[in-house]
Amino acid sequence: SQPPLTYWGGVRLANGDNKCSGRVEVLRHDQWGTVCDHGWDMREANVVCLELGCGLAESATLGAAFGAGRGEIWLRHVQCTGHESSLTRCGVILHNNSYCSHENDAGVKCSVLTSPAPPRSMPRAPTRATTTACIVSSWVDAPLSPEKASPCQ
Repeated sequence: SQPPLTYWGGVRLANGDNKCSGRVEVLRHDQWGTVCDHGWDMREANVVCLELGCGLAESATLGAAFGAGRGEIWLRHVQCTGHESSLTRCGVILHNNSYCSHENDAGVKCSVLTSPAPPRSMPRAPTRATTTACIVSSWVDAPLSPEKASPCQ
């Protein structure tokens, strides 16, 4: 079985046309290894692209589209929801006995951004729907709750 991904290092793209496309590789014990394409789709690709500041994924590539890697295949069946801040935060399907070789190395093509993406770990300001309502004869933006608002006369 594979150790929890929180003990793993970074993620990079190798052998692509630019810094935002290529074979997906992950670092573990100071050694880069590849990711098997079993279960690989746009959810995992989006997580990788966003993590690397490369926008959203244009495609999730299968079958060593960016060439076969070397060394370990560190991840054999990654499953992301698409909302993780890093590929290393995604789940893995353990005890997956399907055969994987470097001919199954996963890759991504990202939509390259012209400016760096903000870190995904930054909290977003909460958004709240508002309505303009009359409270004590004054117009204000209040939380959307029509039953509490009455039109100003």
